[in-house]
Amino acid sequence: MKFKYRFLVLLLLTVFASNAQSLVGVSVDDLSDAQISQILKRGASQGLSEAEGEAMALSMGLSPAEAAKFKQRVAQLKPVEEEGMSVGSSFAEGAIPSFNKRDSSIQRRIQDSSSIFGHQLFREADIKVYDRGSDAKAGPDYVLGAGDQISLTVYGTSYFQKIYTVDPQGSISMDGWGKVQVANLSFESVQKLLKSKIRPYFNFTSNEVAIALAYSRAITVNVVGEVAKPGSYTFPALNTAFNALVAAGGPTNSGTLRAIQIVRSGKVVATFDVYAFLFTPERVANVYLQDHDYIHVGPLRSVVSIQGEVRRPFKYEAKEGDSPMDLLAFAGGLTEGANVGAIEWYKKGLGGYQVQSAGVSSALLSSGDSIYVGTQSKELRSYVEINGGVESPGKYAFKEGITLAELLQQAGGLQPDALKNGLYLSRELYDKSRTFLILTQDNAGSQILQNKDKVHVIEVPEADAMPISVQGAVRTPLKTPFADGMTLGDALRLAGGLKNSADYSRVEVNRLGAFTDFRSGTSKDIYTTALMTSVPRELSRDLTAHDERLEFLLQPYDQIIVREIPEYQLQNMVYVGGEVQYPGLYVRLSKDEKISSLVERAGGLTTSGSSTQASLKRLNKDNIRLNLDGALKAPTSRANLTLLDGDTLVVPEKESLIAIEGPGTKFFVRNGQSSLHAPFEANRRATYYVKQFGLGFAKKADIKETYVSYPNGQFSKVRNFGLFRIHPIVRQGATIHTVIKDPKPEKRKAEPKALDWNQVVASLTSAAMGFGTVYTLLTR
Repeated sequence: MKFKYRFLVLLLLTVFASNAQSLVGVSVDDLSDAQISQILKRGASQGLSEAEGEAMALSMGLSPAEAAKFKQRVAQLKPVEEEGMSVGSSFAEGAIPSFNKRDSSIQRRIQDSSSIFGHQLFREADIKVYDRGSDAKAGPDYVLGAGDQISLTVYGTSYFQKIYTVDPQGSISMDGWGKVQVANLSFESVQKLLKSKIRPYFNFTSNEVAIALAYSRAITVNVVGEVAKPGSYTFPALNTAFNALVAAGGPTNSGTLRAIQIVRSGKVVATFDVYAFLFTPERVANVYLQDHDYIHVGPLRSVVSIQGEVRRPFKYEAKEGDSPMDLLAFAGGLTEGANVGAIEWYKKGLGGYQVQSAGVSSALLSSGDSIYVGTQSKELRSYVEINGGVESPGKYAFKEGITLAELLQQAGGLQPDALKNGLYLSRELYDKSRTFLILTQDNAGSQILQNKDKVHVIEVPEADAMPISVQGAVRTPLKTPFADGMTLGDALRLAGGLKNSADYSRVEVNRLGAFTDFRSGTSKDIYTTALMTSVPRELSRDLTAHDERLEFLLQPYDQIIVREIPEYQLQNMVYVGGEVQYPGLYVRLSKDEKISSLVERAGGLTTSGSSTQASLKRLNKDNIRLNLDGALKAPTSRANLTLLDGDTLVVPEKESLIAIEGPGTKFFVRNGQSSLHAPFEANRRATYYVKQFGLGFAKKADIKETYVSYPNGQFSKVRNFGLFRIHPIVRQGATIHTVIKDPKPEKRKAEPKALDWNQVVASLTSAAMGFGTVYTLLTR
C-alpha cells in the first residue's frame, strides 16, 4: 500500500512536471477530490518510471510535507473506490462526485449495517449507473431536454433514417417538415408527435416507424442530506432518482427511505418512495431528473418492527397512512404456519404499550410500534384413532355420531389375524383420565364414538422364531426359523449339504432341554445336551439322498455342527530355486517335511551351488537364519527346519568375493567410501581381510564390536577371552561390518557457587564474637 501511495504521489508530480510548472509553493489542500482523481487518471497515462517522476518532482521543488498530504487524500478516496465508485471511470468524462474532502467518516457511513429494511440494499447490491448516453433505452416517461438525440427510422417499401439533436431552445429541426418543440415532453408524447408529423409523407401500412433515444444528455444532480456520500454527480439523464441514490451510496442508517424529495428550482416536484419502487413497480412511475436538481434525503420517520411468522422479519419505515397490513406486505406476507387470527399490534402510547387489532384502520402507526404474527397451533383437537389389526391404522376426522363400524370401514377393515372379540376402546373423561371398554365386531355398529377415542384391535401374536442353526463343514452355514416337523435332513439340505471335508460320522446336535415339549409351553428347567449322530456320506453330492438317520426330528433352538475330517487340507506348495538340479514348485508331502527332503526331491545342489549362502523366505517372517549346510549334513539336527505352506528356498551360486563395510577401516578414513570387495580365501578370519584389503582398523574403530553376516542370514561376532580375542571365520559371500567407538560423554565442570554475602557476614560475626570471648578469658 505504501508503494502504491508513493507511486501515486510521483504521478501527481509527473503531471505538474510534464506541464513545465514549478512545484514550489504548491498546496494540496487547494485541490478538490475531483481534481486529484483527474490528476491520477492523467498521471497513469504518462508512462514515466518512478525514478523519472521523482527526479522531476525534486527539480520542480515540491516539499515533502505536501507529498505526505497527498498520500492522506488518496487514502480518504480509497474506500469510495472499493464501494464501486471507481473514481474517474464509473461516470462520463467530468462526472466526478464532489465529496467533502474533510469527511473521514465516509467509509464508516457506507459500511455500517442497518436494522431497517432497505438500507442494506444500497450497501450490498451490485446496481450499476448508466455512464454513457447510449447505454439504455428511454422509458415512456423519460422527459426530453436540450442535448438529447432522437433517431427516426422508416423502413419497408420506403427507407429513411436520421438523428435529430434537441437544440438549446428545446426543439428539433426536421428538414422540410419544420421545427418540432420536444423539450419537457415525455418520450411517449414525442413519439406520437413525430409519427403524426411524418404521417402525410409515408404509408404506415407498408412501412414500420421506429423512434428511439440515440443519446441522452448529461445532467448534474446534487444529492444532499442523510446519504452516505453527499455531493454533485454528473451522468446521463437516462438515470432515475433511484440510480442517483445508488451512486451516492444510498441513505445512511438514519436516512428516510419513504419520503425522498426531488427539489427543482426551490420547489419539491416529486417524492420518491424506495419501498414502492421495490414492491409495486408496476404502479410507480420512474422519477427522471433534470439538470441541477436536488435529491434531499431527510431523517427517518416512523420505524415499526415486524416479527413472527412473516417471510422477511425486519424493521420497516412507515409513512403516514400506512396500515399494519401494508407493512405486512412489505415483509413478504405471512408464512404457511401463520395464525391469521393472532396478529398482535403493540402500539406505543403515553402509558406504555397497548395491544391493538391489526385490522383497525382508524389508528395510525407510530415509531416504536411492533407487529407480531403468531404461529398456528399444531395440536390435533378433533379426531378418533385406531391402531393394531386394521389395514390402515392412524387418526381419522371426528364427526358427531360416528360409530365404531364406520371407523373400521374407513381403516380398511380388520386384518385376517385380528381378533374379532378383541377390540379395546380408550376414552378420555372430563378430568383427563381414561377408561377402557371391551368391544366386539358384532356390536361395532351401535357403539358411538366420542372425540379423541382410541381404538386398539388385538392381533394374534407372532410366534417366536425359535431359530435353529447349521454350522461347520456345510456348504452354506445358516440360521433359520424353526418349523414343527423339521428334521435333521431338512436342515442339512437347506445348508447346501456336506462339504467334501465333512466327517459324516460326527454330526453334533446341541439341544436346549427347556423346549423338549414346546407345544405345552416353556419349561423352567434349563439344561443343554449334545447328541452325536451320523449321516449318509452321499449327502455331500446328492441332496436327495434318504436315510433313517436324516429323519431325526429337530426341536426349537437346536444347534447343528458338522465336524471336519481330522487334518483335512488341500495340498500345500513350496518353492525351491537357484542352484538345484530341478528348481520349481513342489507339493509339501506332510506337515513335518524338512528342508533336506525338499532339496533331495529337487535332485540336490548343483556343483556351483552354495549351501552356506542359501536363504529361506516365509510369509510374515523376516531375517530367517538358515544353515542349509548343517541341515544337509545332519538331517536330524535343529538346522533342518520344517517347511510351511508358501516357503521359498533359494540356493545361490557360490560367491568368490567377500565385502567389508562400515566406517571402522582406514580405507574409509582415507577415501570416504564405506564398502569394498575382496577375493575370498578359505579359513581366513575378519582381521585378515581388514588388514590386507581395508588398510587396517581405523584409530577410532571399536574392534571388539566387529561382526560378520552370512548370505543365509546368520551372524558371527568377535569372541572375547579376556587377554585375547578371536575374530569370526569369513565364508564365501560374507560381509564384514566394522564400527567406530561411541563418543564418551563430556564431563561437565561444576559451576562455581555464587557468593552468599549473608553467610559471609554471619561467619565473620561468629568468628569475631569467638575471638572476643577468648581475649576476655585470657585478660581476666
